[in-house]
Parts: sequence; structure tokens; C-alpha cells
Amino acid sequence: CDIDLLEACREEFHRRLKVYHAWKMKNMKKTQKAAGRAPPALHDAASNRTQAPRPPKKVKKGEDARPQRYFRIPFVRPDGNSTQKGWWFAHFDGQWFAHFDG
Repeated sequence: CDIDLLEACREEFHRRLKVYHAWKMKNMKKTQKAAGRAPPALHDAASNRTQAPRPPKKVKKGEDARPQRYFRIPFVRPDGNSTQKGWWFAHFDGQWFAHFDG
């Protein structure tokens, strides 16, 4: 990912957007400017609304959070004349090792 190219594209996009908006405002009819695109009832409803509640703050992962790491180990179990192949599943729950069969 080329950061310089991304930054140049972002700057060019915003420059062109600014030129487009200037052209649009220059060529807009005066009757359209007053009316706008949305119906007046929508503007009235939007002006009467209260501010949206703030989203809850994100809980940072501290020392209390226990990382979960899963892994599997292949095994071959000798069973009489034949051998059974399978997987042994386990995971780390924080610093603790927990085995489970999958």
C-alpha cells in the first residue's frame, strides 16, 4: 500500500469535489436554492429533533481481559492392528491451559 499515492488521491478528490460544489452553486437557479431538494416537512422535523445520544465509550483491554488462543495438534493413536488419526484441540484462557475435545 503506497501511502503517498493514497494521500495524493485523497487531496485530488477533495480538490475536485470543491470545484464541483462551486460549479453547482454557481449554476443553481435561485428558486432551487430556496426550496432545496428535501420537502419542507422533513426540514421542520429535523429542526425539532434533539441531539442523538453519545455512543458508549469503548472498554480498553487491560490486564483484566484474558486473551483466548486456540490451537490443534494432530495425533495418531495406536489401536490394536490399526491406527486412529485425529486432532487434539486445546486453548489458552489467559494464562491458563484448557483442554477440550472437538
